[in-house]
Amino acid sequence: MTLHLYTLSPERVTDFKLLPAVARIHFAAWMTIELMQTAYYGPESSHPVITQKYLDRHTHSLQNERQCRFVVVVDDELKDEATPKHKERSTGTEQVSGRPRGRVIAAIKYYLVPAGGPHPDTGTQEVIDNPDQSVHGLTYENEALGNAFVGPMVAARKHAMKTLGAHMVIDFLYTDPAHQRRGAGGMLMRHACREADDLGLPTMLEASPAGMSVYGAFGFRKAEWPGAEIWIDLKRWDNGGDKGQEFEDERLEADPGRKNGWYVQIVMVRPAQATGNSGKVPVEAGYQDAIVV
Repeated sequence: MTLHLYTLSPERVTDFKLLPAVARIHFAAWMTIELMQTAYYGPESSHPVITQKYLDRHTHSLQNERQCRFVVVVDDELKDEATPKHKERSTGTEQVSGRPRGRVIAAIKYYLVPAGGPHPDTGTQEVIDNPDQSVHGLTYENEALGNAFVGPMVAARKHAMKTLGAHMVIDFLYTDPAHQRRGAGGMLMRHACREADDLGLPTMLEASPAGMSVYGAFGFRKAEWPGAEIWIDLKRWDNGGDKGQEFEDERLEADPGRKNGWYVQIVMVRPAQATGNSGKVPVEAGYQDAIVV
């Protein structure tokens, strides 16, 4: 078994065939998180629509957001989801149209954010430009909860643009739940941190409490900003509804330590490292060939 790091490029048409696997892993990993189980409260039959939403978003990013980067980990012993059976090859060391043969088991998506903006994530910039505009949800997606979560998260990214200047923001890092604890996530994080170090850039991300120790091992620390903790009262949004701010205020008064039914996302920052000295974002993110690990 060999794991390969592979950076997707919009110039390679076949790379777009890997995005359905990225979207599937994205959704599968999110549905292990209680916040996302509350946001996507519908039956399993609703999941393909949500996965398609992620696929559309990632396709737009790879196609149009030139300072966005997707990197995946491919296991060459597993069947390639993106290649028809009649085109499969016999050995795991061969490549399909320049990319490693095998199955995507983990993915990272990150942006190189220039000093002064605009934010290269067009979705983030749209919320910055239109803070009162609601997120358009899907059937069995709690739209009000989405707005309650996305607003503070985008505010933190906007604050990072002022506080950090040019930086890298990790939008997501997910491993297929069936392939966790194999080192794929660490491979992706080391790759992103190496690029940030080469550019002399600080890095930010949003972490669950369980992820804080993992990211801490890579040099991330909790941001000392107002709004660095994004709290969501899961009981307020139960079963697709919204019990209202008064309900949440009463819950907080009764449970000031937020021990029962709360979720928090923590903004973390990794300072710029000494290996890079430019501190600038290139006009366009570069793309590399596969790395075998």
